[in-house]
Order: sequence, then structure tokens, then C-alpha cells
Amino acid sequence: MADDRRLADFIEWSRERGIRFDDVEIRSAGEGAGNGVFARDSQRANKNVIELPAGELLTAGRVVERERYRRMVEEKGVRPTAFEMLVLFFYLEREEEGSEWTPYLRMLPSSFDTPVAAGLPLRDDDLPLSVRRFWLPPLLPAPVDDDRLLWAWHVVNTRCIFVENPPHPLIDTSTVEDTIAVIPFVDMLNHSSDASCVAELDKRNGKYVVRLNKAVPEGSEVHVCYGPHDNGRLWVEYGFRLTDNPFTKVFLPTDLLLALAKKSGLSIDIHHQTAVEDAALSSTLYMSDEGPSWAFRTNVRILHMEHRDIGKWRDIVYSEGKRRRTGTGEKPRRRTGDAEEESSDDEEPPMDEKTRERLTNEGKTMDRILGELLKALQGRSMQVSEPARFLWKEQCSLIETAKRTILAEIEQLQVKEEEEEE
Repeated sequence: MADDRRLADFIEWSRERGIRFDDVEIRSAGEGAGNGVFARDSQRANKNVIELPAGELLTAGRVVERERYRRMVEEKGVRPTAFEMLVLFFYLEREEEGSEWTPYLRMLPSSFDTPVAAGLPLRDDDLPLSVRRFWLPPLLPAPVDDDRLLWAWHVVNTRCIFVENPPHPLIDTSTVEDTIAVIPFVDMLNHSSDASCVAELDKRNGKYVVRLNKAVPEGSEVHVCYGPHDNGRLWVEYGFRLTDNPFTKVFLPTDLLLALAKKSGLSIDIHHQTAVEDAALSSTLYMSDEGPSWAFRTNVRILHMEHRDIGKWRDIVYSEGKRRRTGTGEKPRRRTGDAEEESSDDEEPPMDEKTRERLTNEGKTMDRILGELLKALQGRSMQVSEPARFLWKEQCSLIETAKRTILAEIEQLQVKEEEEEE
């Protein structure tokens, strides 16, 4: 949290650079949360609460156009990536006496809470599959024993925002496009999965704006969403996590799905495997879903098909979906006496015995697959480094929730069958 003098200097600096923020203010967001942006009074939806000239965005192209950095890059004869250029900027400007960026730099955190910054001895396999590719050490020059470089790296990694920038001849875009910017004042916004604003470049007016997407009461914090990130990614990239994160997910890649299906006792041959691979549907489980995802259900549906049906799995799967939507988008109709009435939105079309049996068997298979996955993750959670254990527990909890949903669906199918037999 910045002290009053630093904050006052930053506010003055921001106004001098054309940044407008009359309806919001920066203040402490609470213990351990640093600063945040808060509404001065009640704000309506669809209102711009922060605006700044597009030229104030810190991008690699704008940095390398500054004489000091252009000369440095040209003398070295090596084109940096956009990320590297921005890291170099923060690394050098932090210690530059009289830098025009000093009021902003002094507002930035002096330390970070990511596993890398904390020096936690994590291995790649300490992290679930959904997080592993975001693990930071493989992306850093190793070893990093320069505290200032590590600080600059974290500033860019935790504060950069997606912006499509025009290519620059001195910036290397051969492997990674230049799509990042660090944006003063805007980067003070904290994350929420239920964000109250969106941040975007208004190309027509040459401004970067933060616009409210809902009304914000007086004194409430204005949040932006950094992306649909689960707690693993939030932790390794930003150094925090959410108590109830709707973006929690469990990756279930095709090879693992097939292995678990076989282990659960399902008979699978090369035709089933090929069909599931051709479908290329991610069986990832999401906290935001009500039970297993459609893709997971569809993959299990394919694995249950008879040989005569596997070759036409697309027609079968998508025609079933179409029938559930009643084909034309009309509600199903029921006959009462001599007249037809529309069924209610909640009323489902009747289900034949064969369909009920199929859904029950597929549900039992999903439950067994997730049971095998749960056992594997529970075992793994006891072997990983202690700081990462919470990630595995979250994934186990999500699987347990999905299993309860499946069992409830199976029970409901059995109840309907008993009702129809009576």
C-alpha cells in the first residue's frame, strides 16, 4: 500500500499525462491486498470511470522508440520480445535518477507473493495439469539471482494487459506476437470473477477506457476480471487465490480419459479410441457447470456405442441434441382432451426404456471414471510439496461434486422408471 505522499505524487503525475479518473479513487483494498480502485460515489452502468490517451500505454514498441532503448537494442544486435523489452524498461527505470516514470514506479509493489518470488521449491509435477503450463520458472532465465530483475519480471507478468500492438522492426515477433501493454492507473484494478468493469482500447477515440458493466455503489471497489483463471494460475502468476473460484477446473485430456475408462472396466477398442480422438472434445470439468461437461458426457457416449454406430457418431450425438431442443425450436406439445397445449418449459419429453437404460449405463461409467481420477489425485496430493496441496484438494472437491451430480441423475432416472411402471 502506498503512503499518502507517494499516492499524491502519482495522482498529480497521472493528471499531467491526461489520465481521467474523477469518479474513482485509489486506496487500500485491505490487509494483504495492496491498493485498489474505489467508486467515490454511486456509479451507473456503462459509464467510463478511467480514460487515458492511447499514447500512455507502455508497450514494447513505444519503449524501444525511446533513444536510450533504441540505441541499446541496435548496439546489441538482438531483437528482444515484447515481454523482454518491457522487463528491461522496468529494470532500468527503477534505478534511473530523475526518471519521468518515478511517481508511477514508486506506486508499484516492492515485493510479490508468487511461488517464484517466495522461492518455493516446487516441481512441475507438484502442479495439476490445468496449471502446469503457467508455471513460471521454465519461462525465466535460470538461475535468477538478481532481485531487481526478478522484480521487473514480476511487474510485467502480473500487470500486463492484452492489447494488439502494431509490429515494430526492433521487436521480435517470430514466436510470440506483441500483444501486451502495462497501463498506469488501470493496473491498479484488482481481480474478481464477478467483475464490475471492462477495460478496452477505444481505437476510434484514441483512448484506453475502463467502463462499468454494472452499477457500483458508493465506496465499493471496482473490479476487473484478469481472465477465467483457476486458483492455480492466479497463484503462480499473480500470487493470490480466491475462496470460491467459479473457474476451478480439472483437465481430463483424451489419453487420460481413455486410460481411466479402461481401468474402470469399460471395453474399448481402436474404433472407440479413434472416434474420441477425432471428436477432439475436451473432457475438462468446470466448477461453473452443473455437473460433468457436455464434452465429457459426449465422449462417454461415444465410448458406449456399438461398432455399427461408431462410424456415424456425429449424426447420432448431434441429432440427439437436436431432438432435446425439439428440432424446430418449438416447445413440445401435449394433448389434453381434444386440444393440444404447449408443454411448460420445465416439462421434458417422454423417455423410452432404451434411452433410460443407456443414460444410466453412461452415468455409471462417468462415475467410475471420475472415481478412478479422484483416487489418483488424492494419492498425488499426498506426494506434492505442501504449498501446492490446496490445488489438488480443490480439484478433488470438484470431482466429488461432479460425482454427486451424476449419482443424483442416475437416481432420478430410476425414480422415473418406477413411476412409469406403477
